[in-house]
Parts: sequence; C-alpha cells; structure tokens
Amino acid sequence: MKPQAAFVVSISRGLVISGILILLLPIAAGASSLWFAMPLTELMTAVYVVCMLIRYTRQLPE
Repeated sequence: MKPQAAFVVSISRGLVISGILILLLPIAAGASSLWFAMPLTELMTAVYVVCMLIRYTRQLPE
C-alpha cells in the first residue's frame, strides 16, 4: 500500500543495483564474480525492504 516504496524497490532491483553490480563486480573481482550480481542484488533489496517494513510499522497508529 506504499506505491513510492514499491516503485523504488522495483526500479532499484531491476535496473540500478543489478546494473551497477554487473558492471563493477567483474572489474573488482574478476569475470567469475558476475554470477554473484543477482544474489547480491536480491540481498541488498531484501535489506532495504526489511528496513522500510520496520519504518512503516512503527508509524502505524496504535
């Protein structure tokens, strides 16, 4: 029910984070590290989502 947060998660997961990792991981750790781009993207997205869930549940009126 939070369209702005959902949009940020969707765009960052699909384009921003995965794109950056796909470009930078092979440079930083070699070509075989490219396999870790999507798992790392999912992990970073999950951490952001958990933080947002905690933030939004604290704002709920009791």
